[in-house]
Amino acid sequence: MRTIYLRFADRDAALARLVAVLGHELEPEGGMLPTSGRWQGERFDLDEVGVLHVPLPLDANEGAVSEALPGWHINLLWWGQDDAVPDFGGGMRCGHRRRAGSSRHSFRLFIR
Repeated sequence: MRTIYLRFADRDAALARLVAVLGHELEPEGGMLPTSGRWQGERFDLDEVGVLHVPLPLDANEGAVSEALPGWHINLLWWGQDDAVPDFGGGMRCGHRRRAGSSRHSFRLFIR
């Protein structure tokens, strides 16, 4: 299994692109994608994260403890081979890191 981190401009862009690539219809209630499915025979699972926040140093004057990162974030768990990952197109930046002691990779795909 591979974890693929997707970032889109906003929720509408994320849903439109995932529907176009994965070929799944939105669920009528809330406009959500199914949380799992198959793409060309390979299993995937989706987790719609939304807006991510990063912690900020605590400042007694401002009171904010986090800042929103730009975009709408979705995690895709891919159960197929690396070379079979769907092409989400766009201005995609790909990177991967190997976890210590593991042959598994994590991919970060950013759609702009």
